[in-house]
This record gives sequence, C-alpha cells and structure tokens, in this order.
Amino acid sequence: MDSLPFKYKKPDVIWNSIGITDTEDRVIRTESFSRLKQIRQMGVAAITFAGALHTRYEHCIGVMHVADSLLYMVRAYGTGEYLGDILKKEFGPEGRQTFRIAALLHDLGHPPFSHLVEEAFRKYPELLLDNKGKPLNRLGEMIDPATGRYSHEMATICLIKRPDVFDSLTSKLGRETVDQIIEILSGGNSDKTLLMLSRLIDSDLDADKIDYLLRDGFYCGVQLPFKLQDLQDCVWIDEDNGRVIVSGEAIGAINSFLHSRYRLVDEIHHDMQGRIATQILIQDFKKALEQLELSERVDKIEKMHTEFSEYETTRFLHEKGCGENATRIGRGEVGYRESKKCCFSFWDMDPITRGSLYAVLDYPPSLPKLQNQLRVALKQPELLLDVRVVKTTKFSLEVDEAPNPYRPSILGRSETSAGILRDSIRNIHVHFYLPTRIDDRTIKLPLSEFTGYVEQVGSWASEQRLRYKRPVGADLILLTLHGVLLHAENIKLASLQLKFPSIYIKDISPIYWIYSLNHLQHFLGSICEELDVQPPYKMLSSHLADTDLVRDLVLLCAIGLVSLREEAITIPEEITKKQPRHVYRHDYSITKYGREYCNNAIKQDRTGKLWVKIQKSVEKRQDESIDLLREFLATEEALKVYRAQRLAKEIKELERIRKKIRKETKYESCLIVL
Repeated sequence: MDSLPFKYKKPDVIWNSIGITDTEDRVIRTESFSRLKQIRQMGVAAITFAGALHTRYEHCIGVMHVADSLLYMVRAYGTGEYLGDILKKEFGPEGRQTFRIAALLHDLGHPPFSHLVEEAFRKYPELLLDNKGKPLNRLGEMIDPATGRYSHEMATICLIKRPDVFDSLTSKLGRETVDQIIEILSGGNSDKTLLMLSRLIDSDLDADKIDYLLRDGFYCGVQLPFKLQDLQDCVWIDEDNGRVIVSGEAIGAINSFLHSRYRLVDEIHHDMQGRIATQILIQDFKKALEQLELSERVDKIEKMHTEFSEYETTRFLHEKGCGENATRIGRGEVGYRESKKCCFSFWDMDPITRGSLYAVLDYPPSLPKLQNQLRVALKQPELLLDVRVVKTTKFSLEVDEAPNPYRPSILGRSETSAGILRDSIRNIHVHFYLPTRIDDRTIKLPLSEFTGYVEQVGSWASEQRLRYKRPVGADLILLTLHGVLLHAENIKLASLQLKFPSIYIKDISPIYWIYSLNHLQHFLGSICEELDVQPPYKMLSSHLADTDLVRDLVLLCAIGLVSLREEAITIPEEITKKQPRHVYRHDYSITKYGREYCNNAIKQDRTGKLWVKIQKSVEKRQDESIDLLREFLATEEALKVYRAQRLAKEIKELERIRKKIRKETKYESCLIVL
C-alpha cells in the first residue's frame, strides 16, 4: 500500500492513531463537517450508558480509516486484485484520497439525536409532504426512490449537492473529485470500480458497521468478539453486481460480526430508558414541525441536516412549547415508565397476529395509527407504543464454494447466521409507556383485543403498500402459495417433475408442497411481471434464490404461516458442469394459519383485487404447463424409437425440444410435490 502524505496523526480510542492528510484536514475543518462534533453517535443512549457521548465526528473519521484499511483486505472476485490496486490503476494515486474523503463524508447530512429524527420522518412521512401529498421542495431528494422513505444517506447526498456545500468542497477538492464522491455514496452504479468501492462503505459488511460496532460497544462497556484483521483476504466483491462474497473459512468471523451486531442492538440500542426517551422526543418533534407553515418547515428541516446541533434542535423545540421533555431527558429523567399490565411478546401472539404485526412494521406510518387506536381504547391520550424488534442486516453475503460456480447465501450455508435471523424475528416485544403519574394497575388490555387492533392495522398497512405497487414480499408469497395450493387437485399433471424421477403426485390427498425455492422465485417473478407490480425480489440466476426472498421465507416460517421441508438431493454433473453437488432442496407449504391470514387479507379492497389476479394467473399458467407437459410426455415414446434406431440428428432435436419445455415449465409454473 502506497503511503499518503499524512499531515498529522489523530489519536483514536478504537484505532489508536489515524493519519490525516492536508486535503482531509481542510474538509474536516469545514463548517458542515464540524457540525458533527455536536451530534452524538448514539442519541439519547447516555441516559443509561454514561459513556455513550461520542459523536458522529469521530465515527466518520474512524470509518475513513477502516474503509482505507479494507482496500488492501478485500479483493475483486474473479481477478483477485486488491481493490486498492484497482483504484490506483483506474484513477491514479489521487483515487485513494477521493475514496477516503467519500468515507469521511458518508454521514455529513445526519440529523441530530442519531436515528430519532429518521424514525420520526418514517412514521410521519407527511412532515415532508405538502397539502397535496407531494414532497416539499428539495426535501424530496431526501426520500429514497427505491423504498419511498426518508433516509439520512439520501440526505447526505442532498447536502453535498447543495450549491454552498458543493462549491466549498469543489474549491478544496476539484469538481471531478466531488462528482466521484457523490457517485460512490450514491451506489457507484455508473462504474464497476466505484460500485465495488461503494460496497466498502454501504453493505452488510462495511466500514460504517465495523466502526460503529466497535466504537459503540467500547463506550457502552460491552466487549464484542470481532477484529478487523479477521477479514484479511477472506472477502471479495463481484465487480459485475457489487455483491459481497466471503470464503467458507471466513464464515466463523462473519458469524461473530453478525452476532456482535445483534448483541449491540438488542442490549444497547434497545435499552428501555433510551427507547422511552426516543418515543417521547419523536412526538415532540412532530408537534413542533406541525406548527410551522410549509415554507418555514422546509427551512427548519434543511437546517437540521446542515446547521443544527442537538442544542439548537432542543432550542427549536422550546420555541414551539415542546422542549420540556428534551430538557428533562438531558438531566437523565424520562417521566414515563413501562406498563407492566400491557406488554406482549412473540410467544404471546398467534401466527396471524405475528404476521399482521410484521406488516405494520414494514409500513412505519401504520405504527402511529395503531398507537392512536390503542389510546382511544385505553382512554390514555399520552400512551406511547413501542414495538421493539432487532433490525438485522440484509444477510446478502454470498459464500464462495469454488469450483462450484454458484454462490449460495450465507443463510443457506451457516445455521448460525440463519439462527441469528430467526432469533431476531422472534425477539419482538410490544411495550406501552405511560407517564409516571398514572397508575398502570387501572390499565387492562386483553390479548384478544390487542390482536384485533393489530390485524386490522396490518391489513390497512398492506393496502397502503399496494397503492404504490410495492406489495409486501411476505404477503405476495402467501397469496401465491395459497393460490397454487388451492388448485393442487386440478394441476396434478403439471406437477409431474421434469428432472428428478422420484418426484410426482399420487392419487391421495396429503399436504402438498411447492417444489423448490428456486422454482418458487421464478414463478413469483413472472407473476409480478404479469400483474404490473414492482417485484420485491431480483432474479439473480437460474440456480440462485434472491436473499430477500430467503429472508422473507425464514420470516414466514419463523412466525408460523409457512412450513419448510428439507430434502437431501444430488445435483448431477450435467447441471453443475463440475462434480455432482449434494445439497438440500427446500420445499414450502402454507399452514392453516397462513390460509386464515390470506382469507382475512383478501377481504380488503386492493389485496382482494390482487388475489383475484393471482388466482387467474396461477390457473392460466398451470393450464399452459399441462399442455407443455403433454408435449413433453409425447416426446418420450419418440425418443425411445430414435434411440433404438440410433438416429442422432432426431435425438438431438428432441433433446432440444425437451430442454426448452423444461425451461418454460420452470419459469412459468409452480411445481407441486408430496
């Protein structure tokens, strides 16, 4: 690694010493970056963890150091070159400096109080909208087009593009460098090298997560068993799609990283006092912004990302008569407590309620709706609802299994990773917070009544997602499984398997299983295309399932709406093009709770219309598959004759036809097995 001309060394509690160049020093001294000195990394966590007073300022400098270290730890998949060498080859010696500054600026637009403001904007998106439901002026640039939600990452890019900040950075770095920084922070989709670099800052295993994992743990007195050096030469990035790949030998280190992050969120970020303070301030923040005229609201929100520290944000709350709680929380008092009479966990709820609650979480604006219904039911207008769930990474890491050309998800190769995901799904708790002056012994909410509210709001949440043609992935899976299995008796012929001779339907009435996760993915993709809805899953290849699909199926199985069956199979050489592979095939079926969940959901207007379309599509596709299958079966007799007569040309043509039928059946139908 070529050394940079460091101007000085900055002491750091995690990385001991971090070199700073003259260029970086000029950026660090800008007004927009210096603001981060007054924004605490963990928001209100200091109310419990006295040491949690570190700031975004030191975190960003730490991320720059980690990202720079990863340049000569992570390689490009295929070529095997270190990303640092590729960067130097493509952009010259100054490329490394550009990348370091991109990492340094990754949180430049972060608002005060850590993720509190972000949570407020996601729960109350109307704060960013005008009276017609359109984004207020430039605030639309803070909304991620992929999700339709506010994100501080988009706010950072928006801030860098602001004329004053852009001109300030351009005068210090040059126009081309600033454009490259924006491209890296935006995902780097225009250039393969920038794409790989962006993954070092934003992915399941990136410099940002590594630094905050170790830094937050250190300041909160929690030792986490993960070391940066464990990643040396064990991680690659695919230059074609930016996917992060790990070696089989590194799975232990990756599991340590994933479990450490799980502990950090569960034990520290979800501390009870901190969660209560967060919910209080979200309400105050909303009340204060609602008092402003639209133009003034735009100005205040922009200042929260460009000028305001936590002190100035608190002063704004006081100006609007909403700052008393912030001052009290600053003294270590929250004024609320958890109601011991109203608290529900995963194991208290039936699978239908669990599914509905996750539908609520998937559409954050439905949380205030549920809170308001509970306030009315309990006659407690000050009640605060908090659904605590450990948010995990996307588990998008892939495992290299050379010479096998297909890279499975880490969820399919590590029971520890899959277990972390299942535990996070089941580690969900619903808490009710009340002012300390209220005696919660008078508060009673039967589980059956709570269940009714959750299922009602969950259906509403799914309906809202469909308004924007963004169906909840789990709902799409359930409705499709339900539709296919309802027609199981009518499509037995289409279920005769075309590859593995042991798979077929018998003339009895058992539980039917959807054959193969991979087949299910392709079927869902073709359904979405026909229904003109945004597919929640990407078709990676004919042999790999999208990680989002795997994660949603783990969710559905964990909460009890879908059943999973593993079948040990052998993939022959003609398919792998290498030696045979001995793996597990995953088949899925819908449970009685899943069917009931679907029956409840289709009573809603948009979901009901989607259900009708799915049913028609399933019937049409399976009928077409029957015709294909008949054609396929007709070739078998002809194939026997040709082989007996050794007619090579005719045999080759029949094999081509049979291969085409197999492919069409795989992509257009959903095979069913016993």
